[in-house]
Amino acid sequence: MAKRELSELREEVYSLLGADSKNQFTDADINVALSRAQRELVLEGDLLKKNSTASSVADQERYSLPTDLLKMLRVDYDGYKVDRGHIDDIDQLDVT
Repeated sequence: MAKRELSELREEVYSLLGADSKNQFTDADINVALSRAQRELVLEGDLLKKNSTASSVADQERYSLPTDLLKMLRVDYDGYKVDRGHIDDIDQLDVT
């Protein structure tokens, strides 16, 4: 797919919204909507997915995550997939 300029995308949105859309929405409004849609597409479509590995260290409770991490899809530990949990349940984990 060819790279499209922001101005082209805005014009397409205005066209889809109809004749009065330029009176109802500013370019900034459209830019914000396009930015949100792009972010949602990237996150939900896992378009920027990459694998990463790290070693665990005995008696270490905290680990740094990559600064470019958007969403963690899976964690394996000792060859097993770690089930997803809720952050509020972390104190209930048995790590022995």
